[in-house]
Order: sequence, then structure tokens, then C-alpha cells
Amino acid sequence: MLEGEHGESVSEAMRILVAIGDVYEATKLIPVRSAHIAGISYKSHGDAGIEYAENLLQQGARTKIHSSLNTIGVDMERWRSMGLPEGFSTKQTRIGR
Repeated sequence: MLEGEHGESVSEAMRILVAIGDVYEATKLIPVRSAHIAGISYKSHGDAGIEYAENLLQQGARTKIHSSLNTIGVDMERWRSMGLPEGFSTKQTRIGR
């Protein structure tokens, strides 16, 4: 997986996991059946987070286990009526999608 036999997005994810494992001196990976994806706020990720997520999408990345998400910071349908700025709302909606 690390060397790319499952595609670039899987290889990139494995490189991130290996780097985190190195920081924490982990000796092995553990099997997981589900995961929670936290932090899908534009305020947390900014434009770089949008670019990263959209790049993964273009590469065909998909989760292979049950995944849940935090709620996003904008009502994707009613942001105008809530008086939220268009620039922020548009970018937040891109992350949510």
C-alpha cells in the first residue's frame, strides 16, 4: 500500500500514517472497522484543505470502512438566509461535499 499498488491516494495516506507512527514510536498498525473524520471546517483547513480534499477526490479516493463526520459550520442550503458571508459559505460547502 505504501509503495502505491493501491493508488496514489492510498500511498499518500500510508505515508501520513507512517510519519505519525514515527513521531509516536509506534511498532505496528492495528486493524480498524470504522473511523470518525473530525474537523471539516473551512476555518480549520482553509484553502489548502479544500485543495487537498479535492485532489483526493480527483484521484478517486474513497473510504473503505464505515466513516462518520462532524457537522459542517454552514447550512449548505440556507446560508444566505442566515446572513453568512458568501465566500466562507461557498468554501465551507466545497469541503462538505
